[in-house]
Amino acid sequence: MIEQGPRDGPNHNLDNFKRRAFELCLAVYRVTNLFPRGEVLCGQMRQSCSRIIVLLAREKIRDTILKVEEIKIYLEIAKNQKWLAPLNFDLLKNAYSLLADGLAQQGMRNEKRGEKIIANPLPEIKKEKEVRLIFGEAEHRQETIADYFNKNKEAKLTDLLNVLGNISERTVRNDLAVLIGKNMIRRVGGRKGARYLLLSDPNVPN
Repeated sequence: MIEQGPRDGPNHNLDNFKRRAFELCLAVYRVTNLFPRGEVLCGQMRQSCSRIIVLLAREKIRDTILKVEEIKIYLEIAKNQKWLAPLNFDLLKNAYSLLADGLAQQGMRNEKRGEKIIANPLPEIKKEKEVRLIFGEAEHRQETIADYFNKNKEAKLTDLLNVLGNISERTVRNDLAVLIGKNMIRRVGGRKGARYLLLSDPNVPN
């Protein structure tokens, strides 16, 4: 019988959540750099995303989920004030939602095992399938692509390949497909000469 190593247990899962929360916190710091100088919301968002990391380190899952909901409200305010570009808003909000859902699922599994690593009862969720978080380079690429669209409103595949560097054409097409699926951009034209347009741009044809 092969024994499972510690990386297969709940602590390894929490380490993944902490790493993801740290990556999201860095993303929040980057986008809030564009807020008006002295804007109070900038400090509130940075404090909240930093607090999420601390709460995860203390294994307080319920408190972390509540703090995620708080930062999602701040994101809504920033978008409404046009301090946060729509693409960045959608990427960050979706990523934080996945983080909260994944933590809720993890907490429920811990309760079934009788592990007391949560301070409070978890909220009920209605998801049957396990939520899987995407860690690593994919969202970093998509964030870079989002920034390009926010500045230029449209792009060709070659434009994005130049921006992303040593990334395959197939990978970039997959990232674009993700953004299309989220109704953030649309494709115009055939595969070879296709242009990708930002849907929030008023010049985008219907």
